[in-house]
Amino acid sequence: MSLSIKTKISFLIVLVVFLVSTAIGSIYIIDELKEEKIFEDTFLADIQKQVETMSYVVTPHLIENDFVFMNNLVSYDGKRSYRAYVLITDDSDRILAHSDKGEIGKAFRIPSVRPGATTRERLVRRYSKDGREFIDVSHPVRAGDLILGTVRIGLTNDWLQEEITRGKQTVLKFILTAAGLIFLGVILAVFIADKIAKPILLLKQFAEKVGKGDYDLNINIERNDEVGMLARSFNQMIEDLKKTTVSKDYLDNIFKSMINTLVVISPEGKITRVNAAACTLLNYGENELIGLLLTNVIAEDEIKIKKMLRDMMADNLSIHNTNMLYRAKDGRLIPVLFSGSVMHNGDGTVQAIVFVAQDITGLKEVEEKLRQSTEELEATNREINDNRIKLQLALNEISSLIQIVIDKKDVCVRFDNPNLKKCYEVMNCSTEDCPCYGKEPMRCWNITGTFCGSHIRGNFAGQRHTCAQCPAFREAASDPIFEIGEHFNNMMHILELKTKELEDAYSELKAAQARMLQREKMASIGQLAAGVAHEINNPTGFILSNMGSLLKYTDKLTEFIGIQTDLLESFNSVEISKKLREARKKMKLDYIIGDVSQLIRESAEGADRIKKIVQNLKSFSRLDEAEYKMADINSGIENTINIVWNELKYKATLTKKYGDLPMTLCNPGQLNQVFMNVLVNAADSIEKQGELSVKTWNENGSINVSITDTGSGIPEDKINKIFEPFFTTKEAGKGTGLGLSITYDIVKKHNGEIQVSSEVGKGTTFTIKIPVVQAKTATQG
Repeated sequence: MSLSIKTKISFLIVLVVFLVSTAIGSIYIIDELKEEKIFEDTFLADIQKQVETMSYVVTPHLIENDFVFMNNLVSYDGKRSYRAYVLITDDSDRILAHSDKGEIGKAFRIPSVRPGATTRERLVRRYSKDGREFIDVSHPVRAGDLILGTVRIGLTNDWLQEEITRGKQTVLKFILTAAGLIFLGVILAVFIADKIAKPILLLKQFAEKVGKGDYDLNINIERNDEVGMLARSFNQMIEDLKKTTVSKDYLDNIFKSMINTLVVISPEGKITRVNAAACTLLNYGENELIGLLLTNVIAEDEIKIKKMLRDMMADNLSIHNTNMLYRAKDGRLIPVLFSGSVMHNGDGTVQAIVFVAQDITGLKEVEEKLRQSTEELEATNREINDNRIKLQLALNEISSLIQIVIDKKDVCVRFDNPNLKKCYEVMNCSTEDCPCYGKEPMRCWNITGTFCGSHIRGNFAGQRHTCAQCPAFREAASDPIFEIGEHFNNMMHILELKTKELEDAYSELKAAQARMLQREKMASIGQLAAGVAHEINNPTGFILSNMGSLLKYTDKLTEFIGIQTDLLESFNSVEISKKLREARKKMKLDYIIGDVSQLIRESAEGADRIKKIVQNLKSFSRLDEAEYKMADINSGIENTINIVWNELKYKATLTKKYGDLPMTLCNPGQLNQVFMNVLVNAADSIEKQGELSVKTWNENGSINVSITDTGSGIPEDKINKIFEPFFTTKEAGKGTGLGLSITYDIVKKHNGEIQVSSEVGKGTTFTIKIPVVQAKTATQG
């Protein structure tokens, strides 16, 4: 059945109104649904960001078990809209903080996700509970690769239901509006169809004539509406057809004015036409591009491009805003949004494929900058978190070191710094006399006497301000954590120095006290020796005097007995002579006469020996002399040997080699004490039987005394400590450790030197050097 044009137009208008209304409604409904979906996705994405941010914030407080902070955080966030709960669990899902305080300490449970679930499905879960729908959004709390716990926000579906209700109301309003529009459209369609149908029928008749080649026509429709315009356009078209078709220059100008590139290719894939924008972007001339394959200017897989062209031509497909890369003549890769469609001939065959591309280099740069900024922000957040953990670990280590100092009184502890380098390598230093040169990494800013800056540095307090700018220190303290550690090390170094000063002061005080006690003891011994010497001197004098007289008397008696014997023999009395000889023999008178003189002489020598020992004892104590006087060092050594001979004679064979020494101004008593201490120590170092040698000589204005033993020797690690107060290598109870310390002080008081050389198992030599001082140039003390 054939319908009139009026009916068709009416139907068409109604259909158009219906379709337009339906299309607009569909678009609106789709937009509403999209908005709901976008709203949901945006809302959940925002919640995920909040949960992720909270996980970073919570990390240090979860490490420190700061439950107050975590509960305040979840209580504050739990007050926001659509929150069913906000909570923080540990790594075993035990609730540590909850917006509902009653849930703290319980285990958090929700249905597990299906196997193979995506990351989003694991972090955003939907579940039902007590007839209500919930959405659980979670994010793990990490410390490096370690998962410490989880932050969760639970949402009700109230917000989504409200959005759906609003969308349904909007759709209902639209349906009512569309129905009204369709009704009005029907009425309008009938009216318009009547007005349009008649002129159109007339135009149809004229068009049929023009189609047959009749151009000598003119439609006479005097109207000012679209139909009149159509009639006038029809008349103009006839006139134009008489002249020519559309101008080629007009089309060329359209091509040239396009901002985006336009490329037309043949069914074979060759470029047949391009616009100016394409030539400029690809840096080709128009003639250079025409004839090239499309694959020559697109930096994509050739097989993929050819397949795309085949599919477009076979299925009449179009592509829209596809990301591709152009390849320019100079090799540059240019990102573009690629769109294309197939152009057909009148018979339906493929004539060409037209491609339009928009240069998105600037957009890609913005995207890249945004991506880099995001990565930098994430890296910064990770670095902040890592530094926070490092700082906590460093503070814990420093706290442990401080506890060691408190508990063990050990001020030598240091914060370990892997950034500490060999300063002479960092500074390119070749000063071999520097204390740091050639050694393992040292904190040169703590060492006195370094050669930094080509001159000797002072102590730590004097150089630490300038050393803070030194490259070696800056490299060691390049990390803020290790900078804190180095400041702690500096503090410990100062504490160690102060502790050493206190220990030295205390040791010096103890040594001074010991020296005072030793001097008092020696003074007491001296007084005792003087008293004993005085008491012994008197009877010894009597004995020596009487022995001299007794010797004289004995000589006279012996002489008298001889004379008497001779006289009796002269009487020529055999009997008397016989009795006299028998009595003489019986009484061993001849032996007695011969022995008595020897006994008296030996007794006199013993008394003289006592006198000499007493004199040596007085000389050793020197209590009867001034503190400083001109003295003979050889004599002092000899007197000292006599005093300690009982300590020496059972241990060693003594060899003495005295040189020709000048007199010198000194304190003989103190020097005798030096010689005594060294001789006694030498004897003590000999276990069974050995040798001792004492040698003196004058050289370069100094008196030199060497005392050598063949004892056990002194170990190398102890030889630098033997002059320290209270240091001894003897067994407990056999030495005070003060002898050599006092010896060292006495020698230094005389502006002298004492040196020691020793070899374990072979022996030790002490060499004492005392400058020769004349009375007129000497200064006491």
